[in-house]
Formats: sequence, C-alpha cells, structure tokens
Amino acid sequence: MDTKRKKTMKLSPLFLLILAACDYDVTGPDLGPGPIDIDVDPHPYQASAQFSFDVALAGQTTVRLKGFNGKVQFTGSDDPMAFQVSGERRIRSESQEDADAHLSMLQIRLEEGPDEVLIETEQPQNDPRNYEVEYTVSLPRHMKVYVKSINGEVFLEGMAGDAYVDLVNGKIEADLTLPPGGTVDLFTTNGGIDLKIQREASARFEATLSNGIISTSNLDFHEQVVTSRSVTGRLGDGAGLVKLALVNGEIRAQGR
Repeated sequence: MDTKRKKTMKLSPLFLLILAACDYDVTGPDLGPGPIDIDVDPHPYQASAQFSFDVALAGQTTVRLKGFNGKVQFTGSDDPMAFQVSGERRIRSESQEDADAHLSMLQIRLEEGPDEVLIETEQPQNDPRNYEVEYTVSLPRHMKVYVKSINGEVFLEGMAGDAYVDLVNGKIEADLTLPPGGTVDLFTTNGGIDLKIQREASARFEATLSNGIISTSNLDFHEQVVTSRSVTGRLGDGAGLVKLALVNGEIRAQGR
C-alpha cells in the first residue's frame, strides 16, 4: 500500500519576524499594479505664422484690443507717431495636416477709425482646436489702452494714459504713469494684479478681491481703510482713479 507523506516546512522565528515587518497592500484578486494616469495632449500638432502691421496714426488717441487666448504686451514709446502691432498666431490640433489647413481661420483684424485703432482676434467659435494669438504692441505712451481677453497674461509697460484691462484667467502686470485725472482700471477673475505707479500720483484708490491677499507699498495714503477683502483710500488730491479687482489671487500695488 502506497503511503503519501506530507512535508511541512518549519519557519524560523527570525523569518516570521521579517514577514511580519513587511507591508502588503491587497485590494482585490488582481495583485498587479493599478491603472496609471497619463495626461495625453489631444492637440499635439501646431501650425503658426508671424504677423506685423505698421499703423500711420492720424489723430487717434485710443487703442482697443479684443482677444481670446494668448499673451498681450503693450509698450509705450516717446515717438508720437510710432505704432506697430506684431506677434504670432498659433493653432494646435490632432494632426499636422489639420493644423496647417485651419491656420488661415485664425486672423487679425486691424481697423483704423477717426478716434481709435481696433485690434481684434477673429477665430471660429465652438471649435475643438486650440487657437492662440500673442500680441506685442508698441505705441505712443499717452494713448488710452483698452484690453479685453479671456486667457493669457497682459503686460503694460511705459504707458502714461488711461488703462483698462478686463481678463478672465491670467495675470496683469502694469508699470504706468497715471496722468492727471486719469484712470487705471484692471480686472481679472483668476490670476493676479501687479501695479506700479508713480508715488506722487493723485487718485482714489480701490482694491478688492474675494479670495487672496492685497498688499501696498511706497504709496502715501490718506483716509485709508483696510479690510480682509479690500483696501481703499486717497492718493494725493484724489483727482484720478485706480481700481484693481479680482476674484482669486493676489493684488500688489506699489509706488516708484
């Protein structure tokens, strides 16, 4: 008669101690690695083209820019006739052929009126492709500037006229000289505002936000009121207006 013998392996106390010290994470019958999240760019292909326009000013005092996505840079010049618009238009798509074919759908419209120069991005609406225009505008520093865009950073440097910026997502940086009785009105929903103006500026000052921090430095305030969500007061005789507002982010205002 055959007899089956069972062999039993005895584990030493040291080996049992080592096993007890090991960490095991068993969440189900599949002991292999879990799913790995990988960010895949749905628009990995890009087509782009540069552009440049020279504008012969004929008494216009205002420039108005309407964009969608992309950085906007305004730089003031001492030349009263120097006005140039340059930059790059870009489209991202799921294939190079599609990006190349649709780049022509992204255009810049430049309209010269009697009082203002209009710069506007024209692009398809409700389109799955990504359209972006980066603007660089050089202009006489005393012109009034109006910027309205959705996504991107806005930079104003060396300007000495009224400045208005309405942005949804992005940062606004402005280094300006506030004219007598002038207005600086900067708004973004998500991002930040960084303003530098001359220390001797005269204006009513209003900075408000919903979530974030407001800081001011090197500015001589009168009748200043500070709360967790706002800073108000008067600079100089209060003849002009500085209005800074955002929902989420940081506001910084400083004199130079």
